[in-house]
Amino acid sequence: HVVVRAQPQPRDAVLLLLLALGSLGASGRVLAWLGVRPHSVPVSLCLGYGMAALAWLGVGLAGLWLPGVAAGLLAVPAVASFNRSRREIFCPAAGLSRYWLLAVPPLLVTLFGAMAPETAFDPLRCHLGLPETFERAHKIFLPENLAFASYPLNASMLFGPLRLLGGDSAAKLFNWHLLPLLGALTAALAGGGVSGAAAGLALFAVPLV
Repeated sequence: HVVVRAQPQPRDAVLLLLLALGSLGASGRVLAWLGVRPHSVPVSLCLGYGMAALAWLGVGLAGLWLPGVAAGLLAVPAVASFNRSRREIFCPAAGLSRYWLLAVPPLLVTLFGAMAPETAFDPLRCHLGLPETFERAHKIFLPENLAFASYPLNASMLFGPLRLLGGDSAAKLFNWHLLPLLGALTAALAGGGVSGAAAGLALFAVPLV
């Protein structure tokens, strides 16, 4: 059974939060094991998403593309690493530059556009099509006549468990949150502070597809 629900639901935010907490915790543990100090929350989160994508790739190749497996993949790491992830997210929050308030209006506009019901063809449909195909078969395989199907991109893998549990709206919310994450990542790599905020805000001034 394939869930296709475009209307946003509260569970979409819950699923995204579980994925983020679990990914932060996983990357923190791996970096600690390697003896590497985490650079920043955005960097750790991106590394964690890469790990989660590889985990779901293994799940799909094993023929376990199933809702129960998706629930376990999201819930278990999030619960196991809740305290670590909570400290990483909320401790630096008090030091955020007030300049980031300038990012709120464009983010709200793009959030509305990302989650609004489709009135015409949504280009994101191309990227949701591959995980939807795997979802119907409960496994990863090479579909015929589907361009780039042999490239299991990280975003496609992360769309997988979110679509299984929340439908299209959960995947769309994840896709939208990559915009502020990209801005925060740019700011972190630029050194943080006012200069970092300026770099992150400059990113929002660039037309993105």
